[in-house]
Amino acid sequence: SRPGAAELLALAGKVASGDLVSLNLANVGICDEAALALADALGAGSCALLALNVRGNWSTMEDDEVDPRGGVALAKGLRPAGHNSSIAELDGGGNNRWGSEVAVAFAAAVRTPGTCSLLALDLQGCAIGDTGATAIASALQEGCSLTSLGIGWNQLSTDASTAVALALQSPACKLQRLGHWRNNLRETGGRAIAASLASAHCCLTELDIGWNELGPVAGLAIARALASPDCKLTKLVAGNNAFGSAAGAPH
Repeated sequence: SRPGAAELLALAGKVASGDLVSLNLANVGICDEAALALADALGAGSCALLALNVRGNWSTMEDDEVDPRGGVALAKGLRPAGHNSSIAELDGGGNNRWGSEVAVAFAAAVRTPGTCSLLALDLQGCAIGDTGATAIASALQEGCSLTSLGIGWNQLSTDASTAVALALQSPACKLQRLGHWRNNLRETGGRAIAASLASAHCCLTELDIGWNELGPVAGLAIARALASPDCKLTKLVAGNNAFGSAAGAPH
């Protein structure tokens, strides 16, 4: 059964006191009061939490309004004043009511040197929009804490998706794993992915770009990039991209 508000507030207290190093609250229906308490707990000096899963708490199949409050609060909790945050992994996937404001808040958090320790962030299926994706691309471009990022299934524009792909070429980008599936990369974004993979500065070892309508031209460009001596990729998921019969394109 789902925990009630009192139980969630008690868990937030345990986070603040340093009693927990991992907390799974996926699909439990976190209320705003509990989300704000948890965000405050993340900023506590005694917090020792390393991994937090809040997947599927702000989601709906209906056309409800965006509700960014809990997500924004959690993002702000990752940048406490006066000390480092302990959180290294945060799974917020499937929160399709979060919207772009939450993605912008997380982008601001991970580019805060000396406070945010977040390495892995999952925002797949969170309706981050072009504004959120562009903010994340800027954070990657200019340097941030992330080494693993999931932004798949956000139905971005090709321009916003391509901005993320191009950020991978930045010498300041530390990203090693990227989930960028079903985001309308198309040929333009696919060619940007290829250019990044062949860049000496790109650190990616795992990449998921399935369901992006890349087409044969981008497929061939990616295949050539995989052969580059600078390409560090060891795992690629690229299915359902209409590569056709382009010679050497990934399957």
